Amino acid sequence: MAEMPKIVVLTDDELTALIDSSVTKAIAPLSDAIAKINAGTPATTPGQQTGGETDGNGTQSPVDTGSAPGQPSGQETTTLSLVPNEQVTTGDWNLGVWVADDAARISVASNPALAKGQTAALPDGTTRKVINVEVFNDKTSVTFEGNKLDPSKVAGKAVIFTVPKSEGSSATPVTPSVPANDPAPVAGSNPNLAPKGLFCVNIGQAGGGETVLPGKAGTNYFWASAAQIARWAGFGAKKARVGIAWERIQRKLFGPLDPGYSKELLDNIKLHGKVGLKVLVDVHNYVGYTTTNTAANRQKIGTAAVPHGALADVDAKIVALIKSDPEAYAAFYGIDLCNEPVGIPSVDVWVKEAQLCIDEIRKIDMQCAIAVESFDWATTASFKAKGNEKLFTLKDPANRIEIHTHLYMDENAGGGYGHDNIDPQVGVNRMKECIALCKKAGFKHCLGEVGAPGFMPNALAALKNALIYARDNGSDCYAWWATETAKENIMSLEADRNKPALDAFREVFK
Repeated sequence: MAEMPKIVVLTDDELTALIDSSVTKAIAPLSDAIAKINAGTPATTPGQQTGGETDGNGTQSPVDTGSAPGQPSGQETTTLSLVPNEQVTTGDWNLGVWVADDAARISVASNPALAKGQTAALPDGTTRKVINVEVFNDKTSVTFEGNKLDPSKVAGKAVIFTVPKSEGSSATPVTPSVPANDPAPVAGSNPNLAPKGLFCVNIGQAGGGETVLPGKAGTNYFWASAAQIARWAGFGAKKARVGIAWERIQRKLFGPLDPGYSKELLDNIKLHGKVGLKVLVDVHNYVGYTTTNTAANRQKIGTAAVPHGALADVDAKIVALIKSDPEAYAAFYGIDLCNEPVGIPSVDVWVKEAQLCIDEIRKIDMQCAIAVESFDWATTASFKAKGNEKLFTLKDPANRIEIHTHLYMDENAGGGYGHDNIDPQVGVNRMKECIALCKKAGFKHCLGEVGAPGFMPNALAALKNALIYARDNGSDCYAWWATETAKENIMSLEADRNKPALDAFREVFK
């Protein structure tokens, strides 16, 4: 892609002029990290193992692994990247991490290269020896020496095993093209694929109130509270989609991240992490950006006002920001590139920008999931009709792309629910083609938004059937919507009238 315009980094004096002194004091620890991100310098997470020598660009040189601990002397080794099985999350397990006692244990996809005595670098920053390996068909339980593992620091992230090269046929050695902070990706299927989908939730309203931009937290937009986040973790949700506004986190295209809103985002992610919820950050902008104070004037990506590469710039900077904070990064699942790419000429415009986003993000991080919503309102039923099979041409060296669509049961699939004349199988029927196409192409599918009013019997029946179908086809379901400040919304799951809808999610995913 073309070289991005040079970014000007604000000085401390300039930051102070932008925000009041109390906020300046609160964000002081972030100043250095944000400055590096705005300058285009990848942030290194403190305490994160890098390994190998780096060149002047911060990329890792080839590593001669030689003989690793636990391997016979002189035997050549390589790395094997495996992510804990998130679907193993009942009883003694939480998102593929053992929690029943003090044993340090994870569940991963079976691989013949795994054996006792090997070492593994875990995403919590520790390197441990493998003391036991138990194979259960397509899943393997791996036990390490040391204290029990914290799911908030290990789940959803790669564990890097050092294995004999002759046995690790599916492993990929570290190559110079991989940033020094991350393990090399492993060729093959998306590690996020799972036989069962998970219960997730859309939470908060930090991307809302766009009639006033940038606005003020607690007045124009609202982050989910600690109590609300804990309540949804108690309901059984595993991941949360947290919407943000592009204009709030980046006040000027290709410019620096706003330190105040950046701190709010990091603090909110960490609140989720404290109760074991992973966060999918959603740039809720409909592929538009405005330089005015209202979203009504947003211009679309691919135009002179918002050129290609602009969304890629902010998405990569957001990932770098989160990666610069170890506690936030531990709770970070991934980034939703942009909500509902609508109002652009064709799916080709979206495919072009989405690939630019992926390329820029992977210069920063090789671990996070990347959610790509389908063109034109992300409507599940019109996935093929709108040409969204072109999304399958997207390339990700980490194999972590997820295709996200939205599902509502009302007549026009928009979520208005003007009446309850709804077929109980309408949601299932709207999903079948889309899910089949994603499976055939080897892409993980998710319902990034799905919901129905709990007080409409037919809509509720359709919701239950849709959730069962999605769950059984491996599609994570992000409930729409947990908002404490807009309970008048017809689908607010915080409103008492919609408790039956909340109960449907909890029952299907119990």
